[in-house]
Amino acid sequence: MPTRVLLIEDDPAYQEYVSLFLDPKDFEITCAESLTPAFARLRAERFDVILLDLSLPDADGMETFLKLAARKTNVPVVIFTGARSDVIEERTLQMGAQDFVVKSDIDARGLTRVLNNAIQRQAFLQSLVSSYEQSGADDRERFRKDRRSILIIEDDEDQGQLLLVLLKKAGYEARVNLSGTEAVQTLNEWQPDVVLVDLNLPGMNGIETTQLIRSHKQLASVPVIMMSADSDENTVVRALSHGVDEFIGKPVRTGELTVRISNLLDIKEKERRLSVLSEKLEREKSILARYFSDDFVEGVLSERISPKLGGQNLEATLMFFDLRNSTGIAEYMPAGEFSTFLSNLFSDLYDLVMASGGSVNKFTGDGLLATFGCPISGGDDAFNAIKCAFKFRDFFAMFNEYPPVELKDPLGYGIGIASGPIFAGNVGSFRRMEYSVLGDPVNLASRLEGLTKKAKVDIFVDGQTREHVGDRVKFKRVRHSKIRGKSEAVKIFYPTELIGE
Repeated sequence: MPTRVLLIEDDPAYQEYVSLFLDPKDFEITCAESLTPAFARLRAERFDVILLDLSLPDADGMETFLKLAARKTNVPVVIFTGARSDVIEERTLQMGAQDFVVKSDIDARGLTRVLNNAIQRQAFLQSLVSSYEQSGADDRERFRKDRRSILIIEDDEDQGQLLLVLLKKAGYEARVNLSGTEAVQTLNEWQPDVVLVDLNLPGMNGIETTQLIRSHKQLASVPVIMMSADSDENTVVRALSHGVDEFIGKPVRTGELTVRISNLLDIKEKERRLSVLSEKLEREKSILARYFSDDFVEGVLSERISPKLGGQNLEATLMFFDLRNSTGIAEYMPAGEFSTFLSNLFSDLYDLVMASGGSVNKFTGDGLLATFGCPISGGDDAFNAIKCAFKFRDFFAMFNEYPPVELKDPLGYGIGIASGPIFAGNVGSFRRMEYSVLGDPVNLASRLEGLTKKAKVDIFVDGQTREHVGDRVKFKRVRHSKIRGKSEAVKIFYPTELIGE
């Protein structure tokens, strides 16, 4: 079924321009020459996405229209304009538009990608609302009790209200303060789970507000996300070095903001659980020197992992990840910048693994080996590994949509996942040990990752992992394949959709 597009454009030439760019097999276009007939169309028909020109005969109703489209109809809006303006772009995105494109910059492929991305981002937000609306009375009561709260500190009242509506729509409890001083008064009476603060506030700026938050013992661990249109490297580094957890550029992309909040809350919850071990960690510094991942430390100090040579045989799922064309990137990127780029990238991937119930066993320069089931089992290790791979897929889709300026091409990657019996334990010498995993699934996961490059896909899974997850994941059967080091052909599957948690 083709995607239904409502094109609101008064220039017949541009109406034809869009019609030529969008394949009629994939898109069905309905034109409206002004906001008045557009309202009528929206009331009478269902559309998947709106492509809206800013220069219309009745453009005074623009703000009303954007609010209606973003909040009432749940139809994503993409702004389509003849000239770029950072001020107008920020304004329209804050009002609820999903993207902003300049007519002269777009081509057929780019326009198709922009419309599809807008639909996907809106679907993500709607799924959060739907999951709440479709739950039973008991689930709704638990949702209310567990609902996370966010304090928005934004001196632009209109932008603050728009963020408030967006976050409430995503299922969060939210409040807005117009200054750092007002926020401090609020925080004395109410402790949110996340603070979303603008950098350029009147009086006390965003960094000063963050420092004041960090000085309060009860608020010291509350995650702080800073927003600013000034997102150059020096500004970001300054913010992060003064206690900010995340930095997001303005205009704020709604999908990106909600994903970052969700990931940050997951990570902070993991850190909270680990903090109970802090006193014991101080007494066991000699052991900490040999272990790096937080779950390794927890396992050692709880005596589930022995600090001696040796280990145990157990069932686990292994995930190999490899970044494509890292050598090519290193050729044009200065060594220092390349090192920073990799460090930032793998820091995010590490957090995704930990939030999925896994552990990073080792980094391999431009790749990593993650384990699910050792040293500590999450109880559903194969499924957790595949969920992690899907999080990687979503991460790189968003990363490639908004890449750093120094990157010339989209990032590619490959993931191989295999399950089975392995040895997990300490190898090396009594002076310096390494927690390692050995066994056939380790080798198979590495081989499957290598096959993804030849097959031009991102993820391959072996048959045993496929059996463990059952019907909670949709797969496409690839083939039986003869793999180096294996005497028999291996069943290989390509995961297409995550169905159940």
